[in-house]
Amino acid sequence: MNDKSGYERFSQATPPPHGAHGNTEMLSDAEMSSLHNNRGFFFQLAGDVDTARQQYELAISLNRNNPAALNNLGFLMAQDGANDEAIAMYRRAIASEPDYALAHNNLGNAWLARGSVAAALESYRLALQFDPQHVAAQLNLAQVLHSQGDLAAARHEYERYLTLKPNDITGLFQLGTVLFALKDLDLAAEKFQTILSQDSTHADAWLNLGLLRFCRKDFSSAIECWSKALELKPTFSRARYNLALALLAVGNTAGAAGELEQVIQAEPDFVDAINNLGIVNLTCGKYAEASVQFRQLIAIDPANPIAHFNLGMALKSLGQFAEAQAELEEAISNSDENCERTRRARAMIAEMAYVH
Repeated sequence: MNDKSGYERFSQATPPPHGAHGNTEMLSDAEMSSLHNNRGFFFQLAGDVDTARQQYELAISLNRNNPAALNNLGFLMAQDGANDEAIAMYRRAIASEPDYALAHNNLGNAWLARGSVAAALESYRLALQFDPQHVAAQLNLAQVLHSQGDLAAARHEYERYLTLKPNDITGLFQLGTVLFALKDLDLAAEKFQTILSQDSTHADAWLNLGLLRFCRKDFSSAIECWSKALELKPTFSRARYNLALALLAVGNTAGAAGELEQVIQAEPDFVDAINNLGIVNLTCGKYAEASVQFRQLIAIDPANPIAHFNLGMALKSLGQFAEAQAELEEAISNSDENCERTRRARAMIAEMAYVH
């Protein structure tokens, strides 16, 4: 699961047996198996995966219960997407050495690739049972719990991970996002600030710190955070979109419109940006421009009642009553009968009928 972290997923080589200095004639099968596994390890480090695979297979042919070789061959299989075969190898490694934490962690990765989340969690927990200091298994466990929405458990596991790697940016960032979701805003901000004290170029940390500031209604600080994120990463559409919302919150409508236009130019299907730009233009009396945005939104999502309602309002303001009525009726047909949008749409239809 956690390939980006740099943790090794294969067993490190062990020193060659005593006396194995080029003369292998007197080595036992078990010793020769260990030697081939070690050779495979070094070929794998050098990027020669095919030769590494051959060496692991030779190791297993000499000692079918060599746990390191079974684990390492399983790792190569998993890299090739052969997860069923990898699972079989990891299980054989564990059968040979039940407390083999690395194999349990790798088995968890293979189960996760298969979509078997419960089995993956069990494997990660077993890895940590046998080796409580296994940082990869600890991070993998936390990340899977996080992805499953078990935020309280994920928080606990990320905190345990950070006791193993106190300054790890990945752990700090993930814990910060969990704390944010749990509404522990002050502690979440502390995690993102810790990241930025180590790496002031971390654009995602600036993004999330800005979100926290925005939640506190500290719009000027949010603007500073998102501006910094964009300085570091000009194509960061999420930061630019949020910056537009903050500019709206402080009354800078023109600035917000400019940012939203840039977002849409970069991501033409960014629905929220299109909708908000339409609302900005509608609010500013730019009805023709607003109608363009709402039509664009309907092209992406034809049944969107909000887009039909807003387009109806824009067309009504342009005096295009027949088209406006059609859009408002479409909004009604896609809305709850008793919602406020339905009530307002009917009121506008009635008003247009009276004016007409």
